Amino acid sequence: MEEYRRIGPDYKQSILVVGADDVLETRLLHFVQQETPYHVQRMFTGTQALRFASTNHIDLLIFSHYLPDMVGPELYDRMEEMKGQQHMPAILLNANLAGEDLYGRNIICLTQPLDRDLLLQTLDTLFLFPRCPVEAI
Repeated sequence: MEEYRRIGPDYKQSILVVGADDVLETRLLHFVQQETPYHVQRMFTGTQALRFASTNHIDLLIFSHYLPDMVGPELYDRMEEMKGQQHMPAILLNANLAGEDLYGRNIICLTQPLDRDLLLQTLDTLFLFPRCPVEAI
């Protein structure tokens, strides 16, 4: 468990936001930066996100279902294969996927309009139980 949890007063949980919808992801990015203590990065494509994740630890992935170069679940699966990124919790935006599409993945779906309180509660819950299967929360 210790390998997943960063401890220390200077460590800020890291969130990666991936998506090409300028309005949604930009608003989300600014909201999370203003309302939470978390460190937030923004990427526009799955390829950019994978490149970033290969050299940086990510505590939470927030991503859109449709990306310019791949679909969101494919991005999640490819990140899961990376050393140090296994069992990363994720929030999938604007997707109504059936349970079988999410089975075995640590993904929560949120739809628009995003409820700010629900988003904050979800972030806090995911960071309270890092790397824990979503079904167990």
